[in-house]
Amino acid sequence: MFVLDSEQPKKTVQPHLLPCKLSYSGPVNAESRYWSPKQEDKDTTTAYFRGRKLIGKTAALPEGYEGVVLQKTDRTIVDAPAPGTFQGYNEHGESDDDADMIGASAPRELKVLEQLGTFEAITVWRHEAAPEDTEDQYLKAISEWIRFAAAIHDDEPNADNATSPAKDVTNS
Repeated sequence: MFVLDSEQPKKTVQPHLLPCKLSYSGPVNAESRYWSPKQEDKDTTTAYFRGRKLIGKTAALPEGYEGVVLQKTDRTIVDAPAPGTFQGYNEHGESDDDADMIGASAPRELKVLEQLGTFEAITVWRHEAAPEDTEDQYLKAISEWIRFAAAIHDDEPNADNATSPAKDVTNS
């Protein structure tokens, strides 16, 4: 996939992961009519959605990370190898057998995603009780992916990276 930046300035948004399915995908004035969360304390927020009590926990992304909101489009682009490049070898001149196996020299059609906004935190909601960092699949995934990204981008591999616990990214 390919991300295409929107031509308009990126707006900052606050995404909410709700424990329900909405069958409507159009615009709605959710802020005033249907959605008015109240901050209970530094860790939790409470809201009512269609009469059901929801309790949310906000997970802040660490410094240096940025979340993006993307939208699928019907557009595609063709990714062709740059002229003069030799496929089958990586940037260090070493054989790249995987590139040969997947046909890296053939042009590929990539789907375009449009960036609608950015965020620094996401709120995960549950019915009647706040989500737990160690049990909620979304909060765990955020911690694991951040730890994974840090490990693969670390210039100096550390044997402890594989076994060290994930840093808590749930700054409320």
